[in-house]
Amino acid sequence: MEPAKKFGEKTFYRIGEVSAITKLPPSVLRFWESEFSFLRPRKSQGRHRVYDRQTIETVLEIKRMLYEEGYTIMGLKRYWRRRRAGQPSGVPVERIQRARSELKAIVDMLAQRPAFLEQVHATSPSSEETSEERTKTTIAPSAHQMAR
Repeated sequence: MEPAKKFGEKTFYRIGEVSAITKLPPSVLRFWESEFSFLRPRKSQGRHRVYDRQTIETVLEIKRMLYEEGYTIMGLKRYWRRRRAGQPSGVPVERIQRARSELKAIVDMLAQRPAFLEQVHATSPSSEETSEERTKTTIAPSAHQMAR
């Protein structure tokens, strides 16, 4: 396959030229036009598709997201819908805030680690008790269960 052509100083590019630049078959470019409403190249007077630089950059971004980042067509549509609406395309803010507070709690626990370790050692079974004895105690049925 021939190497991808670089952008020239042209204002518009026909679909064959865009195909060479993006290393995508024209059929894929036409398919993406039908899938992504925001991807609409202009039409020349002769009704041929003509792409400007911005549209070609959009095609290259779609290609990268689908082929390199693993987006699905539906996921990519959702991403672009949010992007056009001005919403952040990443993780919801509430989720970020929750994760941030959970991480802060972990950091606080680690900062108090010596006290935490003392508390854990104080409540843990004695080291003389074997793991088998610990298993029996935790698995042993209650009196209520045995009465059944």
